[in-house]
Amino acid sequence: MGRVKENNISGAIGPVVFYVVHGKMYARIKPGERKKKPTPAMLKRNTVFGEVTGPSSRMLKLIKRQVLFPVRFDDYNRLRGWMYVLYLANYDKPQWDIATDNNICQLNPLCDLRQLFKPNITVSPNGSKGISVNFAAFNPVNEIRGPLHTKKVTIRIIAESSPPGLAAVSLGTEIYSFDYADAILPAKEFVLETGGNAGDIAIVAIAVEIERAVKDDKPDSKWLPAAVIAMGRIGGLIIKN
Repeated sequence: MGRVKENNISGAIGPVVFYVVHGKMYARIKPGERKKKPTPAMLKRNTVFGEVTGPSSRMLKLIKRQVLFPVRFDDYNRLRGWMYVLYLANYDKPQWDIATDNNICQLNPLCDLRQLFKPNITVSPNGSKGISVNFAAFNPVNEIRGPLHTKKVTIRIIAESSPPGLAAVSLGTEIYSFDYADAILPAKEFVLETGGNAGDIAIVAIAVEIERAVKDDKPDSKWLPAAVIAMGRIGGLIIKN
């Protein structure tokens, strides 16, 4: 608190400190709190964040070219945070196989993949560099929600990989198209190779596109679900030089 004494002010008022030297009044900015020395845990988190944030941004840039809905700044932050949490929990494990679970990252905030697309999908390693994406048998009409007059569904399967840090991203894609009919489709497997190396960070995303019997001037983004459904390492292994 500042004090007024004989036309002079001393002490702090807000961020400013007043003081008197040899009868003259001076002012300076109040010094801020000294930053604490980072702990080993903080340094570890910062290192891990740096290893995964670069690949996540470049991966979404490539996905952006594959999808029909707009990708915005918040979508980059969402994928970056999702990948960071998984990478922090698994990056130092000797084996981290790419696999699906209930933890997915929605890429289109206007719709939820799990609400519009019910077929069972599993992701697993295939050899030292491949990734298997398996669709169980399903009935499109019963397990995929589409707008009125839906006649065809296309699924873009996107696999990407990158070494930790600032290296380039490798990409592999497949297309799965079928009629929107009341009939069971048999189980189907796709094997993707990104061209990356064993030990690289890898993700798998799927994006659903709907074609209607009536012509649309522009696809409605609320019927274009997409999500990253798996993360791990190519070959599952950490490769140390």
